[in-house]
Amino acid sequence: MRSEDVALIEAFLDGDEGAFTKLVKKHQKSVHALAWRKVGDFHVAEEITQDVFVKVYHKLSTLKNPSQFSGWLSVMTHRQCIAWHRENRVPMQSLEAMEPVELEEHYYTEHLAAERRAAVAARKREAVQQILRSLPESERTVVTLHYLGEMSCEEVGEYLGISPNTVKSRLHRARKRLEGEVDALREVLEDFQLRATLTGDILRAVARVKPVSPSGGKPFLPWAVSLSTAVLLILMAGFGVQHLFRFQQPYSFDASSAMTVEIVDAPVRFALQAKPAIRTRLGTTAEPGERVGVGSRTDSLLATVTPVDEEPRAISKPRWHQTNGPSGGAFITLFSTSDSELYAVGGGSLFKLAADGESWLCVNSDLPSIGDVVPIAMAERGDTLYLACEKELVASTDGGKTWRAVGYRPKGRVVALLIADEAFYLVFRDGIFRSKDAGKTWYPQNRGLAHPLQSPDMLTGDALFSAAVVGNRVLVGTSQGLYRLNGEVWESLPVAESRRISSIAVTDSNVYISTEKLGTLFSGSVAFFCSTDAGHSWHEITPPQSFRFSSLAMSRFKLVAIGETVLALGSSVFRSTDRGKTWANLGFHGRAFTLPMFPAVALDENSFFLAGPRGISCSIDGGYTWRELMNGIVQTRVLSVLGVNNVLYAASTEGIFQSANRGESWTKVPVAGLPSHFEGRLGYPRIVAANGTLYVQAHHLTETCLLALVPDSQVLMPVLGIPVFGTERAEYVQRLRGNTEMFSGTGLAGKTWANRTARPHRAGNEHARPGAFAVSGETFYLADEQSIFRWSPGASEWHNTGLGNIRELHRDDYGGFHLAASGAAVYVEGSNGYLFRSVDRGDNWEDVTASLPVAFESVSEIVLAGSRVFVATNAGVVMSSDGENWHALTDATEVPIVMHNIALDGSCVCGVSDEGIYRLKNGTLTWEQVASDVPERMTSFVVDSGVFYIGTEDRGVLRLQSGEPRHEDRQVVLARP
Repeated sequence: MRSEDVALIEAFLDGDEGAFTKLVKKHQKSVHALAWRKVGDFHVAEEITQDVFVKVYHKLSTLKNPSQFSGWLSVMTHRQCIAWHRENRVPMQSLEAMEPVELEEHYYTEHLAAERRAAVAARKREAVQQILRSLPESERTVVTLHYLGEMSCEEVGEYLGISPNTVKSRLHRARKRLEGEVDALREVLEDFQLRATLTGDILRAVARVKPVSPSGGKPFLPWAVSLSTAVLLILMAGFGVQHLFRFQQPYSFDASSAMTVEIVDAPVRFALQAKPAIRTRLGTTAEPGERVGVGSRTDSLLATVTPVDEEPRAISKPRWHQTNGPSGGAFITLFSTSDSELYAVGGGSLFKLAADGESWLCVNSDLPSIGDVVPIAMAERGDTLYLACEKELVASTDGGKTWRAVGYRPKGRVVALLIADEAFYLVFRDGIFRSKDAGKTWYPQNRGLAHPLQSPDMLTGDALFSAAVVGNRVLVGTSQGLYRLNGEVWESLPVAESRRISSIAVTDSNVYISTEKLGTLFSGSVAFFCSTDAGHSWHEITPPQSFRFSSLAMSRFKLVAIGETVLALGSSVFRSTDRGKTWANLGFHGRAFTLPMFPAVALDENSFFLAGPRGISCSIDGGYTWRELMNGIVQTRVLSVLGVNNVLYAASTEGIFQSANRGESWTKVPVAGLPSHFEGRLGYPRIVAANGTLYVQAHHLTETCLLALVPDSQVLMPVLGIPVFGTERAEYVQRLRGNTEMFSGTGLAGKTWANRTARPHRAGNEHARPGAFAVSGETFYLADEQSIFRWSPGASEWHNTGLGNIRELHRDDYGGFHLAASGAAVYVEGSNGYLFRSVDRGDNWEDVTASLPVAFESVSEIVLAGSRVFVATNAGVVMSSDGENWHALTDATEVPIVMHNIALDGSCVCGVSDEGIYRLKNGTLTWEQVASDVPERMTSFVVDSGVFYIGTEDRGVLRLQSGEPRHEDRQVVLARP
């Protein structure tokens, strides 16, 4: 939407009047919907809409950032509504000053008008009043825009300057409040339709008043003359500087309103249809603190339920600060230009490799409509860069700093964007499209590919895997071989027929392909082929080493080529400097291990770069050594964030990171003492804070190890004496290879080998990760599949508390369920809306679900603070001070708020929802909002020393200063997924 507006604005400023017409048609409904909500009269809102677009026509050239057009349009609509209220204040006149005939005529006219208004609007007014009266302003606005303005959640969010998730949350809460009345509301609102001639009326109004054609320039001199003249007149009139500054202050939409009452001698007063008297002085007659320009008009459909301002107080728009870490993140695109500039795309941002080759520079942090497309295809033509984004093709001529929409693209998962002399090609996993007008329109180009498209890969379901341009000919690798476009038809090339072509690399006229032929499920073979004549003839260049592997992942290689150098990246790194005639096996490198779907590029014979789920890796010695290259990039998926002893900790798949300066710098916490087969990896670590110590749950294959941060050395080490939880690795591998022996009873269940406690084996669940864990004093609790296990110092193995025998527990995204412990109290989430409690460290359990004031289906977090317990559910938050008497936490209107996370800072309780951050009022059960919005794709939330921190899916850790004093410390135990 945003890029389309930018294109229309640019066209209009270049003289295209038709572009303005398109802007009017696109936005007139949303402008009218907002105006109707503000003034309460459907037809007056039509006139305001016309006036708004007339002003837009004249002031569009002053908009500095066209991508902010929707917000700018919303502000103009607000101001025009305020102007209408100001101009339509109803003047009052005493009855004693009127003639009897005039008085009688006026009463009769008013009587007829009132009857007509009542007959038309009474039914609809009452219906809307009944439906909307309970909604607060924020929810009423999105309901009106969504149902009347027919705007999507994304469009409403962009229009109001909030996230789409916030819009969805407000609509969801509004529906919950209305309890089935949404359809009735929409039916009533649809009775009011914009007049069909509104667009034409707007354009005719523009034509009547426009003096000249629009221009992209900004007429400075007339404005300067007008401003200087105004200043001179004000000074001549005797106004001081302080009055001038007061006059220049902008109007605040968050200002409070107040009612003024005028006492007069006449016993009766009534409204006359007359224009207000013209005042000859500057300024306003409003009292201090009074809302300017708000009249008392209430005879319309929505006026009685949509006052101009009913918010009790202003909520701050948060300004989240991007901390400097932890560095890392998944990357989905690498692309090198013809002049060897390297670009990377990840997390909605575009980065460029700095000149020193050691860091990245962020070129654009707000790429248009990236979505979750993997990968984002990138290409170059002349001095223009192209990106195939989620819904459209966009282009940049300034090195990626700004982007413009070229046209919408077909739906599908992109394999490659190719540009040949005569056309653009978009290769999808299930078909190919061609564009002959530089990406504006696309048409299928699949003739000759019928067999590959009907025979997709048996595992992935994909038919197309790789593509490249050789000279001006397009090659595609499919599940059934290699194809080349010949005119309008794809022809099969006589190489590796019936083999999957997983990778294509091109340098000059040399073409290299990596092929796969599957054997059994866990075996396959690889072959490499080369063509030195653009694909006309081929010869095999497979290295002489054995290329049969015992794993499907091991049988896939990514090829990268430059000059006469070829690199094959996979289970080993193979290097050839003579176009594949001879090979050197460089061995296994963890940072070079990849799959063909991930991008890799070469800048020269020694510099190779690889992107993937673990970030970007590079080699500057021809592939012999590899290292991470993420300096300057914060696109990390943060699994959880915690604050312990004024130090911030963040967990990611790359490890645990800490920051002692509020996120300005981060260091990775070293790990020691893990079992050797963990290889230093923590898997998907969980972290909790208890007793002033950070604890970490590491997981590898089927084993779990619990670690604690040693204060003196700041190193994570296994908890002293605690057994590793899980099945022996050797036994796991044995079963994976086909041994289906079941272990139960007198087998491994409950038996400790080499300081390991084996859990009962369940067929099909070898990869299931354990659930949450908790620490209370020196007692550790671990949730695994259907049971809660406990360990205390002196015990030789984990003890099964037996909760799994009561009722099935709820599995979270990690494969476990939510758990929290403090003292002897333990709380666990059950499946389908159950909550269990133990007051004796898990020896006995009780179902406390019946005591809860809400019915829920799932839990997002359990927090224990001393004797208090907070449970965040999908139906709102409940709390108890004794575990027996429970209360629902609601907003001021007694409506529960669904919180994703609960955090405590001393005695201050905070929660985060789609609508923003809330704080529990001292001594009450009521939430008050302290910040109006939160970043999207958040994973965790913590408050430390009065500062809010949020972990995100792809932006590391964000920070927001709350401005609230910190309260006294209390023990807090968080149960995090």
